[in-house]
Amino acid sequence: MVIAGEKVNMLLSQSRGNAKLRKSELAQYRIMGLSLAPGSPQVCPHATAGCRAVCVGEGGMARVFPEISASRAMKTAFLRQKPDEFRDQLRREIAQQLALADNVGEQLVLRMNTFSDLDWSDIARQFPQVIFYDYTKIHSRWLKIRSGEWPTNYALTFSWSENPRHQEWCARILSGGGNVAMAFHHAGRGYCGHGAYRQELPGFWTIGGERHPVLDGDMSDLRFLDSGADAWFSPKPGKGWIVGLRLKAATEADRQKAIETGFSAEYRP
Repeated sequence: MVIAGEKVNMLLSQSRGNAKLRKSELAQYRIMGLSLAPGSPQVCPHATAGCRAVCVGEGGMARVFPEISASRAMKTAFLRQKPDEFRDQLRREIAQQLALADNVGEQLVLRMNTFSDLDWSDIARQFPQVIFYDYTKIHSRWLKIRSGEWPTNYALTFSWSENPRHQEWCARILSGGGNVAMAFHHAGRGYCGHGAYRQELPGFWTIGGERHPVLDGDMSDLRFLDSGADAWFSPKPGKGWIVGLRLKAATEADRQKAIETGFSAEYRP
C-alpha cells in the first residue's frame, strides 16, 4: 500500500525493535506489536495531558530516529484513509506470523495498541489461537469483560490517569477483580531516563478505600500472565491487582508536568 508517495511494507513489528515489548522476550513467545502515531483523538481518544507529557511514542528513540515517527505516521494515515485495506493487510500479516510461530513451536502474542487505544476485538475473534493484550483508558470495556462479550484471548489492563472519571472507573474495576496499571514516582530530581528505575514501587496501594497488591509491571509487559492465566477474564471481586509502573520521562520538564497533572502517584518508601 502506498500512502502519500511512501510504501507501507509491514504493519506489525517484532519485539526487539520496541522498548515496550523487548523487555518481555521469552523463548516460548513470538511477540509482535502494532505501532501507530500517538496523540490524536482518532488514535488515543482518552489521552490526557499527563500521559501526553511522558508518552514514549512521541519521545525517546522516535526523536532520535525520525524514520520511526514517519513509519508510524504512514501506518496511521493508511488506517485512517483506507481502513478496510489496512485490516486486510493486518489479517494477512497475523496469519503469516502465526504460521511462522507454529513452525517453531512458539505462541504468537500481539500487542495491538503499542501507542494507541483502539478496539481490535474483531481481529482477536478471527484468530483465537493468538494471544492479544493491551492497556486501555476506555474503561467501559470492563463491562464487556464482565458480561462475556469481550474475546477471552484479548487481555486488557485498565489505565489510571489524572482524570477523575477514569479514577472512578479504576476503583470500580479493581473492586470487581480487574487489574489497573498505575504510574508511581519519587519526589525530587534525577529520575529521568535510566534514573527512573531507581524509583521503588509500593507493595500495596489503597484506591477507593480498598487495599490492593502492587506488582512490578516494569519486569515484563506480558500482562495476560498477571495473577494467573485466566484471572483477567474470570475476575474475582475484591482481588484486582495494581500494575505498578515507574514514571518515566525524557526530561525533568516533562516529568514535572506529568506529576503536576496528577497522572502519577507519589510513593515515599
